[in-house]
Amino acid sequence: MQESKSRIIDKQVTNIPTTKEKFFLEYLMARKPIIDSIIRKINDGRYLRNKPPQLYDMPMRVLAELLYYNNLYKDMPDQDRWRKVFDYDTKLLIMEKLGISEDNLNSYFSQLRKIRILDGKTINDFFVIYPKGNEFEITFKFRINEESDG
Repeated sequence: MQESKSRIIDKQVTNIPTTKEKFFLEYLMARKPIIDSIIRKINDGRYLRNKPPQLYDMPMRVLAELLYYNNLYKDMPDQDRWRKVFDYDTKLLIMEKLGISEDNLNSYFSQLRKIRILDGKTINDFFVIYPKGNEFEITFKFRINEESDG
């Protein structure tokens, strides 16, 4: 039996095949710890019901849909784009896709507003992305300090 040798690796790439509709949810899921950190920072450490503000599953799915429609209408002027993203017909499409009621959707919008991801009927600029073409790359760069933690 041959003994395995450790490899020195300075870069690791994980390819994630996706679709235009799934991309935004997968993007949010991949960046969740960073997004939660941004949410805590933009909320100035304020807590909701003794919990740090964070992006929970269903509000994240709603946000992903809003990001999808925002990207779909990216060539429209801002005011027209936001009106279209938050239009009742778009809300119906989101409710159907996620299998939720209008009351549920409005509740998730409210949750997203409380943690400052939504500002009225716009998405906070920290969270808006526009992928170019058919690829989008996220890079995490770790700078390893040689000092011991202990």
